[in-house]
Amino acid sequence: MSKNFYPIIDYDECIECGLCIEECPHGVYDETQSPKPVVLNPDLCKASCAKCAPACPVEAITYSCDAEEEKKDCCCGDDGDCDCGDDCDCGDDCGCGDGCGCESE
Repeated sequence: MSKNFYPIIDYDECIECGLCIEECPHGVYDETQSPKPVVLNPDLCKASCAKCAPACPVEAITYSCDAEEEKKDCCCGDDGDCDCGDDCDCGDDCGCGDGCGCESE
């Protein structure tokens, strides 16, 4: 089974500041490579979290969200607003605040 939601780093834009690694509460990044963000554990990434991309000062992080069922849980865009419209089904773990009408973590 492949993971459908994980950060994708644009290394041409990345300035290797390490803020994404600092913001990630799930251990997705290889901390031994800090400040260069290397996605080591994509399966640990949570669609309801999405904290690393907003922390990036040069917007070098996007997310893979390629399965339809995953898109329903993929509420938070890089700007913290709801990206999935009326189909948003965040559940209790949503960390995107008011954008989807879900509770913040």
